[in-house]
Amino acid sequence: MHRDHSGHSHLDSLWCLVVALAGSACGSGSGNKPQGEDSSTQSPVGQDTGASAKPADATMAADVAKAADTSGIQLTCQQLLDGCSCTQAQPQVNNVATCDTNSVVTGADEQGLCCQGTVFCTCKAYVCKSDPSSQDCMCANVISFGLEYDSYTPVPTCPVVAGQHCCRDYTAPSCTCSSQACLASEGEVDSCAPATVAKCDTGTSTPRCK
Repeated sequence: MHRDHSGHSHLDSLWCLVVALAGSACGSGSGNKPQGEDSSTQSPVGQDTGASAKPADATMAADVAKAADTSGIQLTCQQLLDGCSCTQAQPQVNNVATCDTNSVVTGADEQGLCCQGTVFCTCKAYVCKSDPSSQDCMCANVISFGLEYDSYTPVPTCPVVAGQHCCRDYTAPSCTCSSQACLASEGEVDSCAPATVAKCDTGTSTPRCK
């Protein structure tokens, strides 16, 4: 192997350059690491050691475990003005234990409908109300009736009266029987009943959500 005039090998010179770049003094002609330096205790500036990294790793692991924990997630149902709605969520203080076609009705002439969607399952109540004097009648969701229907009587179905038109409004949804002709946006039907308007706009019909 070729050596320089000082008797050092090229390997010794390279080692001195590495140590010098690290900010340490190079020993003269020895080619060894400076005495007193223990490589096992040195770490590059800014590099976290195993001991200090553990708390951060433990915190991250705890956060991941918490996010993946679904033990408290269950089907919970909230009370609505016209029924109830259920979804997968953390239990709340105002949950209802049951949400189905029977739990949402409050009168003998009402009919319940539950619709299962991709996120929510909702049950609502529908009813028909008729004016005893004019025989006008409307079927709709129980909260769709204005103050003018307060004097109307709940009925199982709207009475069939000669000369009247029963019009199905698909946007409300509602079904009304009266002497007035149906609008262009409505469809004329033979009669109106809760089942006429109790249709799922989205999802599929189901007897119960919970």
